[in-house]
Amino acid sequence: MSLDLQGLDGSLDLKFDYFRGVVAEEPFTIVEVLQDKLKFQAQGPSPGPKQYRHSVGLWRTVEARETGEAAAVVVSFGGNNESLPGVLSRGWHARDVLPFFQAHWANKAKVTRVDSCLDFFDHFDAIQAQMQELHHSRKVARDRYGVPETGQTFYLGAEKSPVRCRLYQKGLKDLPKMAPEERPFFWNWTRLELQYKPRANEQHKAFQMTPVEVWGASRWSKELLAWVVGLNPPKLERTPRMDRTAEERLAFVFRQYARTLHEVGQERAEELLRAVFTGELGPVTREELRPNLGHVKH
Repeated sequence: MSLDLQGLDGSLDLKFDYFRGVVAEEPFTIVEVLQDKLKFQAQGPSPGPKQYRHSVGLWRTVEARETGEAAAVVVSFGGNNESLPGVLSRGWHARDVLPFFQAHWANKAKVTRVDSCLDFFDHFDAIQAQMQELHHSRKVARDRYGVPETGQTFYLGAEKSPVRCRLYQKGLKDLPKMAPEERPFFWNWTRLELQYKPRANEQHKAFQMTPVEVWGASRWSKELLAWVVGLNPPKLERTPRMDRTAEERLAFVFRQYARTLHEVGQERAEELLRAVFTGELGPVTREELRPNLGHVKH
C-alpha cells in the first residue's frame, strides 16, 4: 500500500536533511575545496563545539552570513580529534552538501548521523496510526509531543536508538516564522524523517548511502516507507564487529587520555605505568566499582 501524497514542490523525492561526520583531510583543505567548488563564503576560525577547539562556518552567500542565517557547513578541528576534522550540515543545505562530500571524499569520510526526510501535505493522522501499529507489532518505542493547535510530533524508536523516526506537523510548528502570504498554503505541511546513527564499523558504508537507502537501516523503517510511498529500500547489511588488537586498544587509550597524561606530567605518568607492570595498579573489576554504581546514571 502507499498513500496518495502531494509533495510540496510537486515531487515526492526523499532528501537528506542532516549529516554529521568526520573527514580524513586537512581542515583548511576542506574549507578551500568548498570555497572553490561550491563558492561558499567562510568565516572563522572561532571556538569549536564540544570536543573540538576550532570551527569554520561556510555560507552560500555573504548576505546569508551577514544576516545571521545558519551556516551551510561547519568544519571543526583541533582538540581531542586533531587528525579527524568534523563536518556538520543541517536542513536543506544537507541535500546537496552531503552528495558533494560523497563524490569528493568518497574513501576518506564517515558519518556519525544522517537524516532522510519526505515533505508533503496532510496525512498526519493516517501515518501516525501506521506508526502506532508498528509500535505494537515490532515492539518499537514511541513518544508523542505537542498539541493539534500548534503542531504535533510522533516518534518511533527510542531517543538513544541508532534508528529513530519523526513525524511532525511542520507547517503548524513553523507558522509563526512564515510570511503572512505563505500561511494559507503551508499550514498543513507534514514531514516524515528518519534519523540514523550507524555503529562505528558501519560509518564509512553509511557515508555512501542515498536518502532512500537510509530507510533500510531497520526492518520497521523499511516497512513504514513502503506503506507511505511504496518504496522498498534495500536492507542494510550489517558489518560484523571486528575485535581490536592490543595495539589498537592501546592507541585508543592514549588518544583518549593523552591530555590528562600531559597535565599530570611525564614523571607522574611514568610512575603510573610502572605501577601497572609491577601489579600495584591492576584492572578495576566490577566488584570494586559496585559501591559507586549508585552514582552512575543509567
